[in-house]
Amino acid sequence: MTDSGQKSGYPKSWMPLTFRYALLGIFAALGVVIRQYLKIPVIPEVVELTPGFIMPFLTGLVLGPVEGAICGLIVGISGALTSTEFSLIPLVGNIALGLSTGVPTLWRHRIHRIPFIGLCTVSASIFGGFASTYVISVFLMGLDPTAASFFATIDAVQAIVWLAVAFIIESVAVQPIIQRTFPTTT
Repeated sequence: MTDSGQKSGYPKSWMPLTFRYALLGIFAALGVVIRQYLKIPVIPEVVELTPGFIMPFLTGLVLGPVEGAICGLIVGISGALTSTEFSLIPLVGNIALGLSTGVPTLWRHRIHRIPFIGLCTVSASIFGGFASTYVISVFLMGLDPTAASFFATIDAVQAIVWLAVAFIIESVAVQPIIQRTFPTTT
């Protein structure tokens, strides 16, 4: 299903509920650990890149928007409690990350892989990366719109980078495991 000429995705009822919850728990726990321990400072104490974006993205891709948002909430709470940035940015931002890949999965079975990747990329960079950071920075923190645009652009760019990693993990690791576990899913 990675061929650009084929439609992509998992059918709506492709795995038991217990497996979905277990996968959600694993992804959320990994997201918390990654968010806490892997940080790349860009501007110390102000801007940091974190591969913690990967797990809400991956959860949204594999399980859908609700589970993506739940994973984002869990990772976001952990980020809000320990981050140097305004606590709503990691909280709302991570929920938006899970939704930004989860919502396009509602149409995943109807479109080919390349347009699906494009839809997720646009959604992740605009909603998961830029919009949440910009809106919170300007309207709740009172930051200058130019400065907010700078920080939001950094989040948008890192959203694209970490989304690419999430797509690779999904294609190379998650999808093959699910196909072996539930052979009738594709």
